[in-house]
Order: sequence, then C-alpha cells, then structure tokens
Amino acid sequence: MILACIALGPARAQADAVSDWGFITWMSTGWTVDSIAAITTAPLANDGCSVTNAGYATNPEDPGHQLHASMLMMAFAMNKQVQILVSGCVFQKPRIISVSIH
Repeated sequence: MILACIALGPARAQADAVSDWGFITWMSTGWTVDSIAAITTAPLANDGCSVTNAGYATNPEDPGHQLHASMLMMAFAMNKQVQILVSGCVFQKPRIISVSIH
C-alpha cells in the first residue's frame, strides 16, 4: 500500500488575526532593516507573539512590506482608521500581512 501526502502549506498553531478599526498613534522604522512598526488605538490583534505592548511590524522579507508601510504612512498623515491583518510574528511582534484604510 502506498500512502501519498499532500502539503497544503506550513502547519500553523493559530489562525491569522485581524484588528478592530483604529487610528495610528505611533510609527517607527526598523533600525537596521527595511521595516516599519505601528501602534493603533484598537486592541492589539495577536497571532501568538511574545511582544504585546509595542504594536505591529512588517517583515522585510515579505513581498508586500513596502506597500503595507505606504498604506500605514498615508493613513497616519490623513488621520484615517486602519484595520490590520496579522499572521505569525516578526521581531516578536504581530507580523503585518495586510492594511485596510477606512
């Protein structure tokens, strides 16, 4: 008997998390990497990350990280609310994989 295994993607301990809508109150660029971190007025959406008091971060290895950073900066400059989708962690913070502006 031959058993076949099909990989449907990496195993995940938790599902992606989405934040409530909130205004950006703080942003910071990465010290030595091309990334951005942000804190909003909404409760933190966490996907099992250990840092829970320093907001979200983009992963410089993700193909959309510059677009996410642009969306965050635009929302901050225009005083618009954002909703952030996170998946996993980067720099021990929730890793931004999508930004919506309201």
